[in-house]
Amino acid sequence: NNNTILIPIIADTDDLLVVDKPCTLPVHPCGAYRENSLTSILEKQQNNQKLYTIQRLDRVTSGLVFFGKSSEVAQRWGRVLMSQQNYCQKTYVARV
Repeated sequence: NNNTILIPIIADTDDLLVVDKPCTLPVHPCGAYRENSLTSILEKQQNNQKLYTIQRLDRVTSGLVFFGKSSEVAQRWGRVLMSQQNYCQKTYVARV
């Protein structure tokens, strides 16, 4: 039940929402996770505000996920993250 899951908000600005995604939760609604996806839970948690993924993590991966509050913002930040200019660097840490 997604009413019991509270997604930690790391940053919330006029344009962006950054959250700490728990493992085992997919970013996008699909199949058995139609209602229990990060996007679905957050949109309800944010008073039904439409959110646009900027980047995602696999279902079994936890960590920061960035959302735009408009498609334009998400596209702009997506280009920055994918740029060859090395504006951003991703680091993955594995726990075994």
